[in-house]
Amino acid sequence: MVSGSAMPDQRLEGETDQSQVGRQVGLVHVLGRQTQLGRHHDIRVFALRVGRLRQEGVLVAENKDAVIAMLRNLLALLSTSVFSHEGTIDKFLGDGLLAVFGAPMSSPGDATNAARCALDMLHTVDRWNEHDHRSGDAAIQVAVGIHYGDVVQGDIGSDKQLELTVLGDTVNIASRVEGYCRSLDAAVLVSKALVDALHSEGSDDLATRFADQGRHMLRGRAEPVHLYGLKRSARTSQTQAS
Repeated sequence: MVSGSAMPDQRLEGETDQSQVGRQVGLVHVLGRQTQLGRHHDIRVFALRVGRLRQEGVLVAENKDAVIAMLRNLLALLSTSVFSHEGTIDKFLGDGLLAVFGAPMSSPGDATNAARCALDMLHTVDRWNEHDHRSGDAAIQVAVGIHYGDVVQGDIGSDKQLELTVLGDTVNIASRVEGYCRSLDAAVLVSKALVDALHSEGSDDLATRFADQGRHMLRGRAEPVHLYGLKRSARTSQTQAS
């Protein structure tokens, strides 16, 4: 998610922030009905949340047609990274997206695919800024957060329109991790669960690219989350090596 303040945080399904109680209760009710209307199952996935960093008020100041065109191009680039690393796009989120690795079927390399996807996204955006961006425009920067854990995947909506999506705390934590990138000046932040999974898959060299950032209290969490990251100042050599 151009540098400046972080993109506005987008609430995710199942979360109960006080300012969003009415909407979230509605979503919970929909989920309850949907278990009768469609299919759902519990799985473990790597949830990757990526968004564009932008300057405050930039979307108001920019030409709206140009903004839409830029976002389409950006999301097309990010989508290509997801698909080329065997991921699935769960949904687009304004100037970002939520992708999952390991759904609907897991594979032995899901953690590696998720981590390599994040690095590829950074490298792809760097190339776009260098070669394809219009002269005089601010460079695009993105932030990526990854977490691993349980989700529910199912058909959510009504009998008029259904959406296959993933829900659960894992998705919410991935969102919080991505949103914390600015606080640590990180291009990518991942949870310890992702790093442990990389070691389990034998991707030790890939795991060491993410430096230990310690434990941090993320908004809405009762317990600190152990984070590892790739600093923006170090990302160029790291992404080129991927």
